[in-house]
Amino acid sequence: MNKHATVLHWIVFGVLAAFGIFFVASYDIQTIEPRGIWHLSYVNAFQEAEKNLLIIDQKVKSALESTELNLQKSVFSQDLGCGMYQNAALLNKNGHFCPLKLEEKLTEGLTKKLAEEKIWGYDSFFIDGEYVVGKSVVGKGSKNKITIANEVIPTKPKSTLFASYQVYLIEPFYLEYNYNPSFRIKANSLNWYGSLQNEAINLVLKCQNEAELKNCLDKNKKSNWKYTSCEQEKYSFESRKIFFCLASEKGKLNFALDFSPVTVFAPTDIKVSSSMEVFTISFNHEPEAESYKVYYTNWKVATEKVPATSEEIFFDLPTAEAFGYFYKAVDVDIPAVENCLTPQVGQANLCNGRVLYTLKDDRLKQK
Repeated sequence: MNKHATVLHWIVFGVLAAFGIFFVASYDIQTIEPRGIWHLSYVNAFQEAEKNLLIIDQKVKSALESTELNLQKSVFSQDLGCGMYQNAALLNKNGHFCPLKLEEKLTEGLTKKLAEEKIWGYDSFFIDGEYVVGKSVVGKGSKNKITIANEVIPTKPKSTLFASYQVYLIEPFYLEYNYNPSFRIKANSLNWYGSLQNEAINLVLKCQNEAELKNCLDKNKKSNWKYTSCEQEKYSFESRKIFFCLASEKGKLNFALDFSPVTVFAPTDIKVSSSMEVFTISFNHEPEAESYKVYYTNWKVATEKVPATSEEIFFDLPTAEAFGYFYKAVDVDIPAVENCLTPQVGQANLCNGRVLYTLKDDRLKQK
C-alpha cells in the first residue's frame, strides 16, 4: 500500500468533515439586527442629538431677534441714570455717560422670551463679545440634560442542533445618550449700540465747549441724526440739551445729549457807553453763569490782544509809575429778578437776557 496516498486520502476526508460540521452548526442561526448594532445605535443617537441642537439654536435665534426688537423700543424710553429730556433718555450728565446696561437688559429679555416659548431651561446667560451664551450645567442629578434612549433586543434564535451558540449573540442592551443644550448665538445689536454710544461721546467732546453749538453739530453729527423729529427736523435754541431722532434700518430711535460746557462761556456782544465819567457795560447773560469778573484798564495796547485771557493780555503791562498804566478786576453778581433800569454805580441789573453794569474810576478818562 502506498503510504503517501493514504495520508492524502485522510486529509481530504478531514477537510470535507470540517466543512460539514461548520454548515450544520450554522444552520438556521438568524438575527434581525445587522452586525455593529452598538455602533449604529450610537451614530443614530448622535444624529438625533445634533438635529435637536439645531432646532434649539433656531428657536433661540428667533427669540433673540424678538428680544432685540423689544430692546430697541425700550432701551432709551427709561431713565438710564442721567435723567430724561422730552420723554427720551439722556445719555450723559455732568461730564460722564451713563451705562446702557445692554447686557443686563438683553439677557433678562431673552430669559423671559425663552420661558414664554417653553424652551429648555438654562442655568445662566452671559455676553461673550458679540455673542449671547446660554449655559446649561449637565451633571449627575441635573435636570438640564437631554437624554436619547433606545432599547435593542435581538431576535431569539430558533432551535438548532447546537443551542450553546446563544452566548455569541448580542445580549439585549439599553443605550442612553446625554447631551448639553447650551447655545452660543450672535447678537447683532451689541456692536450697533456700542458704536452709537461712541459716536455720541465723540460728538459731545467736540461740541460741548463750542459757543455756536448748532454750527458744531451740523458739521460733526451723523446725517441720520435729526433734531427733534425724523420727519420734521427743527433745532431748538432754548437749551443745550438736544433731542435726536435716529433713522436707521432698525427703525426710529429717540435719545438726548447734554452739551453743557465744562466751563462757562465768556460774555458776547459786549457794549460800553459812558456819561459823566460813569461807564455802563452791557453783555449777553450766560444762563450757567452765577457771577462775572470784569477787567478794565487804561492801557490801550490791551485792545489789540483781545480775544485772550486776562493773563495773556496783561502779562507784559508796563508797571512803572512813570507810565501810569493799571488794570483792575471787579466781581459782578447777577440779581435773581430782572430790572431794566440803569443800575447804580458798582451794581448790576439783568434786563431781557443782558447784564447791565456801571462802574466809575477816576483813572479812566473818556476820549
